[in-house]
Amino acid sequence: DRPGMSYEEYDQPEYRAIAKKLLEPVLWQVEQYRRFGYELVGIIGIKESPNCGLIGDTGIFMEELVVQLESRGIHLPLLEVPVLYGEDPEETAIMHQKVINLLEL
Repeated sequence: DRPGMSYEEYDQPEYRAIAKKLLEPVLWQVEQYRRFGYELVGIIGIKESPNCGLIGDTGIFMEELVVQLESRGIHLPLLEVPVLYGEDPEETAIMHQKVINLLEL
């Protein structure tokens, strides 16, 4: 129940600082998973989101996540949930197949 915001509205130093702070426990957890031998298969984002988009128009939060992961030498495949996921049976089926393909790599 919050108003939507654009990429430009999120793209502020204050918000980027908040995103980096929110990512600290996530990055710690990623490092722990890798330390104990777990395989991370990818990052899932939300298509067209000004915060969580990954491919094309990358969102602010995901930009910060990818930069932080790459600075640690972690490069993961990127996958986006389509806008109509769960509403459009074809889009949903395509997404499910992409996840299966990613897990089979």
